[in-house]
Amino acid sequence: MKSITQMHQEIKNYYTTQDVLNMYNIEPNKSKKIEFMRAERTPSVHVYDDHLCDFGDGDKIYSLVDIVMYYDNANYVTAVKYLHAKIGNTVNNNNIKKEIKNKLNKSSSLTHLEKVQQSFVCWNTLQTTERYYQYEAYLSYRGLPNAARFLKRFGYQLGEVTISNHKNLAIKFSDDHFIYFGGIFGKGKFKGSAGPSNIALFDNSEKCTTKKIIVTEAWADTLAYYEALTMLIQTNQATKDIVSSAICLNSVSNADKAIQYLLKNQSKYKIVELWLDNDDAGNRASAEIKKALEDKFFIKDLSGYNGYKDAAELWQKDFIAFRDYYHKYNYYYKN
Repeated sequence: MKSITQMHQEIKNYYTTQDVLNMYNIEPNKSKKIEFMRAERTPSVHVYDDHLCDFGDGDKIYSLVDIVMYYDNANYVTAVKYLHAKIGNTVNNNNIKKEIKNKLNKSSSLTHLEKVQQSFVCWNTLQTTERYYQYEAYLSYRGLPNAARFLKRFGYQLGEVTISNHKNLAIKFSDDHFIYFGGIFGKGKFKGSAGPSNIALFDNSEKCTTKKIIVTEAWADTLAYYEALTMLIQTNQATKDIVSSAICLNSVSNADKAIQYLLKNQSKYKIVELWLDNDDAGNRASAEIKKALEDKFFIKDLSGYNGYKDAAELWQKDFIAFRDYYHKYNYYYKN
């Protein structure tokens, strides 16, 4: 029989911190910080791969076992046994990434997104076991029913990929990069890439008469933009020739990659619209792009979103407000 010390070491070798946090449906903010042990206006506990560090309490370190002890109100031995018993019965993020890379090395395609026969009113009401397969319900909840069509149009894919016996949604942007959506622990929030993070280009420059390109931060922001244009076109408030190109950064750290692409393709575009997140990181990336391109393009920064966090949230929560937001900043729409 293994000792508690041996069990604890195997826990360290198997889990990441995020794996354990996922068990309690806890997701860090964009600064990789969470609230832990106390309520805070601004979270100060940083999530590292193998521990938590509380910068608001003298850089105090918490182990993976400490997390279970706190949330389950358990003692040390009980928490160790609990985590050790789940080894082999849970899926950890490191194994997911490894398996994704193996799949990409073998094949450049994902399986087709299967049709979901059962419909649900709201994604949030689904039980954990049902969330693995209800992709259409999830995309409808996000206000993105045309996601598969938009991605296919620009040479990308939306499909299922099976990781450790769990089928989950993935968006593939290239042979070495796609975003994978979990659901393994019920929230459908895990995102990762099997390769270096890169920008994704949605190029419609040959058909767009306005010569505009938008820059977004995340996949949902990009698809929300195209969903909005689809609604405007279908209601005769816009025409197909104003459907612009888009760059999805996938991470604000890729702002320079977007800048370099635009500098090399100045003949394609005249207008650059910035649709980055309404937060410090998004504002810094917007400022970086504006500084680099303001003498080359007409730059419009539209990242206010009427107080919402990003374009996807504004679209999901209030699509009429999103439409009006577009009307306000794009004079070429029909009146």
